[in-house]
Amino acid sequence: TNGNNDNLGDKQHPFRSLYYAMGHVATFGTIHILDGTYRENSILLNSSVKIIGNGAKTIIDGGASGKPIITITKRDSFLTVKSITFRNGRSDIEKSGGVLHNYGKVNVTDCKFISNKARGNSSAGAIYSTGEVNITNCEFINNTLTHTNAEGGALRLINNTTNIINSNFTENRAVATNSSGGGAIYMQDGSLTIKASTFKSNKATGKTALGGAIKGIYGNLVVTSTNFKDNVVNGTDYGIGGAINSLATGVYLNLSTIESNKAYGGVTSAAGALYTQYAAVMAYSSV
Repeated sequence: TNGNNDNLGDKQHPFRSLYYAMGHVATFGTIHILDGTYRENSILLNSSVKIIGNGAKTIIDGGASGKPIITITKRDSFLTVKSITFRNGRSDIEKSGGVLHNYGKVNVTDCKFISNKARGNSSAGAIYSTGEVNITNCEFINNTLTHTNAEGGALRLINNTTNIINSNFTENRAVATNSSGGGAIYMQDGSLTIKASTFKSNKATGKTALGGAIKGIYGNLVVTSTNFKDNVVNGTDYGIGGAINSLATGVYLNLSTIESNKAYGGVTSAAGALYTQYAAVMAYSSV
């Protein structure tokens, strides 16, 4: 934060902003971010790069700008992000995320996504992706999508492959006046694998609310050694699937627990834990 964009950009003479550094790093190069809070948004990435922070003291604040913090614009771009806290990102653009809009490939490790928001149609509070995503040892806390139809409080995954390992999703919300779903994650036409993770107190609210933690439409959902607790759907008309709602999405559940999740509906409520329709479910050693 004490750098200068006229500097050389090394550790002794750092740039001031990530926005400037992204425009000057070589393809497949690495940007190291020192401790501090950086106000960043509207960064466009059309190459491949690593961004490495220093843990909890490395914070990127989106400043609620109305645009994603980072947008990956090309399918062959590869972004690696490690040890950074992303907070206060906000996108008002349709099909985007408060922190990240990904068309390429993303690896995210040891990061926190806190209090990010989206207000555009078909968006996500933190990450919107049509490209591959790998998430390891991350936390998603209090991210929110608000729209007439809101699906994906933290993540919205479209026609892609996503792997999530040892990560926590807590108090994320999809808030709609009409249809909502996936208080934490919405997945469509893709493959989503989740291992050794937790989903706690995520919520979807609207006229019709489906999937307090996860909503899947067409694709495959594989869940292993994961806990779902206190997730809620609350629909003024329909509330279905307190933890998971699967519509034509095959579900494989192993060594996992689904406890104290709830479904509320003014007209109809069903399946406090798991609801499936037009799909196979295989559950092993799970309660």
